[in-house]
Amino acid sequence: MSERARVLVAYGNSGVVELANGERIGCKFRRSIGRPYCGDRVEVERADGNSRVVSAILPRDNEFVRSDPRGQKQAIAANLDQALIVVAPVPEPSRDLLERYLVAVISLGIRPLIVLNKAEELAGARSRPGGLAPDSPLRRLEEYRELGYSVVETSCKGPPGIDALTPLLALVALLLGIFAVLVTPREEEPQINVTMANVL
Repeated sequence: MSERARVLVAYGNSGVVELANGERIGCKFRRSIGRPYCGDRVEVERADGNSRVVSAILPRDNEFVRSDPRGQKQAIAANLDQALIVVAPVPEPSRDLLERYLVAVISLGIRPLIVLNKAEELAGARSRPGGLAPDSPLRRLEEYRELGYSVVETSCKGPPGIDALTPLLALVALLLGIFAVLVTPREEEPQINVTMANVL
């Protein structure tokens, strides 16, 4: 008998899935079904004892892909509801990279949110010699808001804290920055599962 689950971690021919009851278990992927991605909805069957095997990948709503060094497309996540594009004052983000992320996310029908991490460092970045680069996206946060993008400011060292992220993690999300991170919905406190896929 099979049951439905969501893939949280995928590496090689195995990974971790979350069952409908919230239990997280290791499982194997059958070669005949193709490679599941983080976020995939799958069917799993009991193999022996407590181990499971993914027997089918259910249809995907979307796939987030990147290009490898040879220019080949490589999917890193599927069935995303939103993408949190994380920038910080130091190192100063590239406007080109931020806007490429926005275009990629919107083209997939995924909701983008801009997360300014280390928000407490923004004032210092503005006042340092030379200030922010003329084309820095940090100079344009209000413009992004006016265009309809949500911009959330966070800090681990004090106000504004990270509370503003909590309601955003009720959906399946990809955090974009140096590493991609898949966040899965939970009734309890949200937990983050790193996919270890560099998306730069």
